[in-house]
Amino acid sequence: MSVALTLIVRVKDWQALARLNDTQVLAQAQRSGVSRYRVYRNAHDASQVLFIFELPSHAGLEWLRSEGLNECLSAVASASDEWEWEALGCRTIG
Repeated sequence: MSVALTLIVRVKDWQALARLNDTQVLAQAQRSGVSRYRVYRNAHDASQVLFIFELPSHAGLEWLRSEGLNECLSAVASASDEWEWEALGCRTIG
């Protein structure tokens, strides 16, 4: 069963976040087996960013956490919320 990790952070430095994403976050996501990775900015609060990591199993999610994803992001952002989601099997788009 697929699982998604959502992480909402407050960004302190956008350029540093972009560099960190390119040099560390993407690599950690790929090593953990992420099948889909998206980053969104809050349309009403530009300091908030939503990261969505979709993985095929809980094992990959735990590996991603063990690699220090939150610690990695804490250099440029403050973590505000983290959730795990499991797929329901409902019809979807995309």
